[in-house]
Amino acid sequence: MKTSMLITCALLACSSFAAVAATPVERSAAAAAQQEKEKAKQDPYAVQGSGPHKFDQLKGHEKGYLTLKDVEANSWLAGSFAKCDQDKDGRLTEKEYDACQPRP
Repeated sequence: MKTSMLITCALLACSSFAAVAATPVERSAAAAAQQEKEKAKQDPYAVQGSGPHKFDQLKGHEKGYLTLKDVEANSWLAGSFAKCDQDKDGRLTEKEYDACQPRP
């Protein structure tokens, strides 16, 4: 009986220790997620949908072109970037962007 109680106590202590040991990692992951949310609130272009938008609504448009880094938040455009970049210069101009839009 005492052995059973000791084993149970030891298992509980180990499981409690494992839960406490994982807590800082979980906290840092939660903190990172919260930072991303705050960053997105500050940068309206940071969170983009997955569909097409008007060129001037996309992050990076003020340069007159978009890079793959600019469009990484838009899954549709990030996936279509190579196809849309007709001259393969790594820059997507408004003309290339408009030509690449899906037709209804």
